[in-house]
Amino acid sequence: MAPSTPSLPARRLGVIMVVVLLLALLAPLTPTNFASLAAAQDAPNDRLVLLSLLDGPPLPADLKILERYGDAFELAQVSEQRLAALPPANIYDLLPERTMISLNGWVWDTQQGEPVVSDNLRSAPDDP
Repeated sequence: MAPSTPSLPARRLGVIMVVVLLLALLAPLTPTNFASLAAAQDAPNDRLVLLSLLDGPPLPADLKILERYGDAFELAQVSEQRLAALPPANIYDLLPERTMISLNGWVWDTQQGEPVVSDNLRSAPDDP
């Protein structure tokens, strides 16, 4: 028996789910946060790192904090020298691929703009 093609409503639902997932992933990044992240990427010797507030000693007060996630984590911009001086217990993630998104075999870098989406994956222009 040959595999059947998904129906139009099923394909629309799939596209809607992908869009909702992308919006959910990008929702915490308000326009001011996008500007902060862009500024962080412009600093040649600095990098982004996710720091734990729950593990290790208190973090230095003069860190450049871009975002605080409750009482558990902070996204900070640090130099390589500053990173080396931070207690290892506070370093939760070095975020080596911080701008990469992977979904169902598709991978794209958000710094490169909107990915190319083939026509068969796009919804109809008159789709509500």
